[in-house]
Amino acid sequence: MADQPAPWPKQGPASYFPSIEKKYGRSIAEWQKIIDDCGLEKHMAIVGHLKSEYEMGHGHANALVGWTLSGNTAAPSITSKADEPTLGWAPKATAPAGVPGEGRVPSG
Repeated sequence: MADQPAPWPKQGPASYFPSIEKKYGRSIAEWQKIIDDCGLEKHMAIVGHLKSEYEMGHGHANALVGWTLSGNTAAPSITSKADEPTLGWAPKATAPAGVPGEGRVPSG
């Protein structure tokens, strides 16, 4: 993976993401998949899982789990090279699901 400026917010839990990706060699989207697939629901149980199974530090695990359980998702964005994806982030939705006109593409 090439060193590129991370498109994450500069404050809050996501500010840890560039160092998480660099230190542990996985994208935030990959960590979120691991969290989703671990079968645990409680914040501290998931933090403990990341610490014991992946040797992740407490601060990194806590930031990643908190951000993920808040409904945020890492979203793929433009790639610089086919084998070097660059990730962005998508904040949790604030509008209720099923709002008329939401997600519609104008015709014409």
